Amino acid sequence: MRARSSHYGAGLAAALGLPFALASHFAPGALVDAVALYRRDFQPAAQLAE
Repeated sequence: MRARSSHYGAGLAAALGLPFALASHFAPGALVDAVALYRRDFQPAAQLAE
């Protein structure tokens, strides 16, 4: 089961170069995939270089 809001938030934060936090107690099964998506798609920005 995919937690769509978790993946959407991770992708959006990565694309905008923003920090990402996930309330994993609401969707514990989404944690690993959401973090992997964020790390894979992260684009450096003025707010966060890495």
